[in-house]
Amino acid sequence: MRRPGIGKSRLTAALRERLEGEDLARLRYFASPHHQDSALYPYISQLERAAGFEREDPVETKLDKLEALLAQALPPAEDVALLAELLSLPATSRYPLPPSTPQRRREKTFEALLRQLEALAARQKPVLMVFEDLHWIDPSSHELLDRTIEGVANLPVLLVATFRPEFTPPWVGPSQVMTVTLARLERRNGTAMVQSIAGNAALSGDAVAEIVERADGIPLFVEELTQAVLEADGRGEGVEKMLARAPSPLAVVPAALHGPLMARLDRLGRAAKEIAQIAATIGREFSYELLAPVAQQATKNSWALSAGSAMPTSFSAAAARPVRPTSSNTRSSKTRPTVACCADAAKNSTHASPRFYRPISPIGSR
Repeated sequence: MRRPGIGKSRLTAALRERLEGEDLARLRYFASPHHQDSALYPYISQLERAAGFEREDPVETKLDKLEALLAQALPPAEDVALLAELLSLPATSRYPLPPSTPQRRREKTFEALLRQLEALAARQKPVLMVFEDLHWIDPSSHELLDRTIEGVANLPVLLVATFRPEFTPPWVGPSQVMTVTLARLERRNGTAMVQSIAGNAALSGDAVAEIVERADGIPLFVEELTQAVLEADGRGEGVEKMLARAPSPLAVVPAALHGPLMARLDRLGRAAKEIAQIAATIGREFSYELLAPVAQQATKNSWALSAGSAMPTSFSAAAARPVRPTSSNTRSSKTRPTVACCADAAKNSTHASPRFYRPISPIGSR
């Protein structure tokens, strides 16, 4: 797998879509740049999502949900206790943990997680495991994944893992492992992608060639540049003007993509742009439950710091539909570049109030 925007996540999404009607057990794991020092973070977040934990759930309710999730594998009581501890649920009389050293407990937790996978594959149905962004994986998860790859060789399990070049997988070589390297799109493929996105919209040959040239073979950039040109149609902005609006190159978003993305964001209106800026300050991943109150507080701070000016457009909890966050929501091709484009502007305004900024922490941990 290769660099950002090359299509790793899109390919895994296409695979899941292709297998949508199949009778499979599906497991998804996401490593995070904010949790590279959080042991077993991808496994913890997967269990929380699969069990349906809510932030306001009491301990007993979370235990009930965990029991229901694990029931199909018929785990021993100690496994349930170990996984409950992994999810930071306090020990109860329902699942007491026997005394053990930290190292031995860690080993038992690994074994419990592996038994869950083996039970799914042996008693239920084939298993599709998708593990994304291994370049951000924490050491404990890395070790457990290594054991998993070794252990599933004779099980009906398909494990798909994505990573950037800086990650060196230690398990390349065994017959059950295949590596696919994603390359940039060739010009003819980039042209075909532009034409497919444009559909019935008329784009001149020069416009298509300009998009392909600026996208430099990166599918994400092909998609965003094409959409930007299509949305500018009929607004008095030519293709050359649209694609030339980029400022100096940015570290995260290439200059060719920055200008068109900002133009699209401008057209959404002031309120949407301010929300995007606040989201950029929080980080690449955030929940609706956090964004709504933070946006409201930012509005108050902005008004207090701007004496004599009209109060900015209010942010309402009803301004957006509450959607329970998933990694697929926060990893869409449109989210990453837009957040990066807004980050500097967001920090300039949001950081003005230290009391407001300090409580913000990376999102994703429960």
